Amino acid sequence: MKVLMIDDNSVEFDMFKAMLKKIPDHGLEVTFKIDPFRAIWCFQDNEFDVVITDYQMPEINGGQILKKIKEIDPKFPVIVRSHKSMIYENFDGRITKTFLTENKDVKMMVKEIYDIVDQFKKGIGHGDSGNPRDE
Repeated sequence: MKVLMIDDNSVEFDMFKAMLKKIPDHGLEVTFKIDPFRAIWCFQDNEFDVVITDYQMPEINGGQILKKIKEIDPKFPVIVRSHKSMIYENFDGRITKTFLTENKDVKMMVKEIYDIVDQFKKGIGHGDSGNPRDE
């Protein structure tokens, strides 16, 4: 699964990478971007299954990133996270899943990410691939 992760704090990336190393078969191919504007360009130029973005950043917050991505692809799954939780909003802006990340087992977090993308693919139905850009 291809993940675009956006956070202005490189320490967060290092911690996430270290957590993923504990699960050798996690199956996530993660692209990390510190600059949220470059991340949006990266999103436009590449195929991802999900975007995970930090909420609190100085230049643009996670809600604004979610809005920009939804302008590009209204049906794309985006997870907005803070230090304590992750919130998934579906294509029409309804919050469909919230889960705490503080003190959570990394395997459970990865499972939650897969569950969100599966929910998206099943709930919206975008052809064979589940990718709205394939239409």
